[in-house]
Amino acid sequence: YKYVVADEMLNDSKIRDLSWSPDSTQLALVLSNRSVPYALFIYDLETSESVHIFNSSEKIYEPSWSPGGKYISFMAADSRQSSTNGLYIANLHDSTVSIAVTGIGDARRYWPERSDWSPSGDRIACSSFGDIILCDPDGGNPFRIACCENGRCSHLEWSPDGRDILYYFISSESPRLAHIGVLHANDGTLEEIFAASFQNSYLLSWADEGTKVAYLMENIGYDNGFVVDLERPSRSRPSIIISYILFCVLPACCIAGWYFRSGSERQ
Repeated sequence: YKYVVADEMLNDSKIRDLSWSPDSTQLALVLSNRSVPYALFIYDLETSESVHIFNSSEKIYEPSWSPGGKYISFMAADSRQSSTNGLYIANLHDSTVSIAVTGIGDARRYWPERSDWSPSGDRIACSSFGDIILCDPDGGNPFRIACCENGRCSHLEWSPDGRDILYYFISSESPRLAHIGVLHANDGTLEEIFAASFQNSYLLSWADEGTKVAYLMENIGYDNGFVVDLERPSRSRPSIIISYILFCVLPACCIAGWYFRSGSERQ
């Protein structure tokens, strides 16, 4: 193993985000310090050299590599209108950066806007509040799909076959309720597959070559894991509901019952 020292690239910096290149030879690093709020660097693990790509006064969200490793997409404040985010594309051959889509979300809020490349590299998905935007790598042919009114989308991940996009959103009307769904990229239709209350963190990913969805969340002090079988929705989803009742609802009821019984005994 080896240490990557961020201070060699940006003095007294903190690493805010990182992502591996497809061939695992490079890291895309989002760094920050007092003089530079956010900066994107590419660090080569073989040569130990770094290349400065981009600076931003507002948050740069998780960089996403194209399948061939030639480009990186990321969300950051729109340079022409800093109150909103834009989708940027960095060409790693000449270290040039261009903005592909403008007016995405609110740059002043710490909500994790995200972008992700399709496995074939011909489409990019990015989040914007409660919408998902699909576009070409140069920002052409944008197609906006509304997945949650008055909400925010904080996870996007293409399926291994490139047909579907796994998304996760939270509605402002119910900020403690997590909605997980699948966007069918060919026709833009949405399918919500799971909704559950959560307390703090979550992990979400495709499983079993895209036939299942794995979800881990923290709820009432416990970590609860779920797996949704997309090929057998009629059978798997009732089991998810039963598991949620067993692992979340029943413990909460037991705790509430114990609290009220102990209160009665004290009286």
